[in-house]
Amino acid sequence: MTPASAEPMGGKPVRDRIQERLQAAGVRPTPRPLGPDEYVAAPTRAEEAAEFAADGRLEELADVVEVVHAVLAARGLDWAALDETRLVKRATWGGFERRLLLLETGEASEPSGHPSPSGLPARP
Repeated sequence: MTPASAEPMGGKPVRDRIQERLQAAGVRPTPRPLGPDEYVAAPTRAEEAAEFAADGRLEELADVVEVVHAVLAARGLDWAALDETRLVKRATWGGFERRLLLLETGEASEPSGHPSPSGLPARP
């Protein structure tokens, strides 16, 4: 990154070493530490996930995982607790291997023209 090519950025949580990398590129960053609750509420999670969805690069998925680790630490949790919860949810609700998109829900007796996803609640 060079100062001429660096676009202004701000208002978003960043990785720990971004300040020194920006300074090395001739950019003057102005960071502020966030408290745990403030960090968890920050838009970083959605932004990193959107970046991965946009280009599918493994590097972007690594950012998503890094954000998850940081959120866990901010909440006093760890990866093992997350994975245990994930496995319980998977055993109860299943995984995402079938890549299903729920088109709609309706009353069980209401024909929708689509296969009924059994066990899902109907819309109010």
